[in-house]
Amino acid sequence: MHTIIDDLTTVLCENKTFSTDSITIELISPDACDLTVVDLPGIIRTVTSGQNSSIINDVNKLIESYLIDSRTIILAVIPANQDIYDCITKYLASESYTTL
Repeated sequence: MHTIIDDLTTVLCENKTFSTDSITIELISPDACDLTVVDLPGIIRTVTSGQNSSIINDVNKLIESYLIDSRTIILAVIPANQDIYDCITKYLASESYTTL
């Protein structure tokens, strides 16, 4: 299945490093509850060579579009060498960020 996802990602990101389009994989089971898992891009603060600076705003808008749903559960991966109290992910997930 990962080959299919890689191929779709290549098509969606053709000539760019990021896409707001989604790849949806639906698993159906009578023994499981409804759950949607969305793998969002990581939060970025700077661009690399060849990237348009608008990617920062594009990624933030995409993340915000999921954070506004009160049913969203955030599983944030934070590097072990990063102080969680200085982490922007913690800020985005906090109650103080409900002013979108």
